[in-house]
Amino acid sequence: MEQNILNAFFDCMEKEKYLHNAKDAVVLFSGGKDCSFLLNGLIQYINLKKIDISLNVLCVPYPKHMYYRDGFETSNFSIIKSYWKNRGVSIDYIDAPAEDLDITQGFGCKTCKKARKEIIDPYVNNLPKETLLFTGFTKYDILAYTTILQIVTNYDLKSFHLLDKETKASMIKMLHKFKRKEFLPNKKIMIRPLLDFDENDIWNYMKNYEIPYINISCGVSDFKFKRLFFKALALYDRLPVSYDNIIAMLDKNDISLDLPFDSMVEDNFFIDC
Repeated sequence: MEQNILNAFFDCMEKEKYLHNAKDAVVLFSGGKDCSFLLNGLIQYINLKKIDISLNVLCVPYPKHMYYRDGFETSNFSIIKSYWKNRGVSIDYIDAPAEDLDITQGFGCKTCKKARKEIIDPYVNNLPKETLLFTGFTKYDILAYTTILQIVTNYDLKSFHLLDKETKASMIKMLHKFKRKEFLPNKKIMIRPLLDFDENDIWNYMKNYEIPYINISCGVSDFKFKRLFFKALALYDRLPVSYDNIIAMLDKNDISLDLPFDSMVEDNFFIDC
C-alpha cells in the first residue's frame, strides 16, 4: 500500500475538506515518522491543489536525549533539519528550557508534556483564530486508547463516577483524541487526518521515499501505558479495523465524543502524545 498511501491521504483531505476556506495552519512536528509523513503529505497536497494557505511548522526537540548528545545535535536530527531545509520547508525549532527527562526514573510523560506545552501553547495562541493544528495521530494511537478504555470502564461511561479524578480526566482526554476535527477553547481547530492509517504503511512509505525521521525512541517510552499496547498491536501485519469501525463501536456503547472541556485537569489540547 506504500505507493497508494499518499493518494489515500489526498482522498482523506478531500473528503473531510480540512483546508476548505482555511487561511492558516501549523503542523506540530516532532520529527517522528507519522508527523513527517503528515508534513510531506500536506505540502504535496497544497502544491497539487494550489491552495493559498499560510503553513507553519513547529518543532520542540524534547525530550532532549532524542535530539542531542552532549549538547550537540545527533547526526539523525541534523539530517532531518537538512532534509526539510533542502525541500524549502521552514521549520521553527524552539528548545524547551526544562532539563532533560531522567530516563532511570520512568514515567516522565507529565514532565515532557509540561515542557513542550510551555512552548507550544503561547506559539499556538499567537496564531490567528481558526488556525488549523495538524498532528500525526494514527490508528495505532486510538486502538491503544480503545483498549485502555475497555480495561478501565468496560465501555460503560456510567461508571465514570466511580473513577478517581485523575483517571476520569485521562479517559476524557483520550476520548477527545478520537476526533478527526476538534474545535478548541482558544478558537483553534485540531486536525488528526491520519486516524485511519496503519503505521506499517507509513513506515514503508517513509523507507521507500527515503524521508528521514527521528530514529531514537524516548528513554521512558516503555513506561508509557499507550506504548505497552503498541507492543501488542505491532504483532499484526495488517489491522482488520478502520477508524469508522472504532467510532461505530463507541456509538454502539453510547460513548459520546462530545465531551466538555471544563472538567479537564492538566489539559493537553495541543499535544497528541
